[in-house]
Amino acid sequence: MPWYHSLGWRGNPFDYRPSADFFVFKQLAHEVQKHIESSAVVSTYGIAGMGKTSLLYYIDSKLPRNKYVPVFFDFREVAGKDEFLTVLKRRVIAAGGLLARVREFMDGDDRSITERINSALGRRQLVLLIDEAGLLRDEGVASLLATIKDRTNSAIVTTSIEPLSTYVIYKGSFREGRVARELPFPLPLKEDLAGMVRGRIERVGGAKTYPFADETLEYISKISGNIPREMLINCQNAAMYYVDEKLDREITSADVEVLLTGKPVAEHGEENIERIYNNLSDNQQAIIRALVKPKSAQELEKELSISYGSLTKEVGRLMLQTDVNMMFRKGLRNPVCTKTLNRPYKYVLTKKWRLLFAKE
Repeated sequence: MPWYHSLGWRGNPFDYRPSADFFVFKQLAHEVQKHIESSAVVSTYGIAGMGKTSLLYYIDSKLPRNKYVPVFFDFREVAGKDEFLTVLKRRVIAAGGLLARVREFMDGDDRSITERINSALGRRQLVLLIDEAGLLRDEGVASLLATIKDRTNSAIVTTSIEPLSTYVIYKGSFREGRVARELPFPLPLKEDLAGMVRGRIERVGGAKTYPFADETLEYISKISGNIPREMLINCQNAAMYYVDEKLDREITSADVEVLLTGKPVAEHGEENIERIYNNLSDNQQAIIRALVKPKSAQELEKELSISYGSLTKEVGRLMLQTDVNMMFRKGLRNPVCTKTLNRPYKYVLTKKWRLLFAKE
């Protein structure tokens, strides 16, 4: 019997796979939709777990098919131009057979391809929804995207870790001014995350937020870095703990602490950052030492010779935005660093971590 049946739930309310109703930033989605209506290019960006893929699914679900032809791409799966065109043709056909009659869709240069798109679109607008745009490595795809935007009735919405303008591969095709807006994902409020949990539990037959106490959800939100996916993962782990332990009361923050670390709250005491520092990986220690002076991700990459992907993953851990449980077990209680609000974005050590390395 699935664990959630023990709670009287019809399904798992903490499924964190991307979906149209994962966690919707409605104001952000509304602004993106306005840019689609004006046939613009809009770049959305944010850290892992915020719901970037889900935003695209949500927008896809809201676009009326008699007016728009949305096509979803995951650039983790698109290696080159031929694959891009294959996905474009297949997805549009699946959406309604719009390009099924364009038998030679993949032949010819970029301009001839856009002519075929125009002949098939009619009065409808093509909307390219591109997930993980920062992972593109083929300049031919970037060039084709720009040609499609210039020569068809279309809009482009991208998601990525950083704004589109920071990726070198787009600088030639999407020069300054070509992207209408670069929109950051806002960090959700703890009240919004609690509302997400409540709504999900009620949809599967539960009562409000039970078995979580209000203060427990606030605590889980804190250790999750207010990231929706991390919140759902931690709630799922706590709920499974509740079932395994056959508790007959609400889950408390102390229960969550025991689950994550194996130690009661009282045993932790204040953070000993020197001890925590020694528990961190070599890359994490190198990043902390480098951040004695604020630096951008690009500056860190150049200084430390760590790949951009590995670097951002480690910084996310140090900010308690990813792999929170793992960092919690290392003794980290609060973020090591934070990110400036102004661009170009830089990472900055928090005060007590700066003091630790002040002599350096």
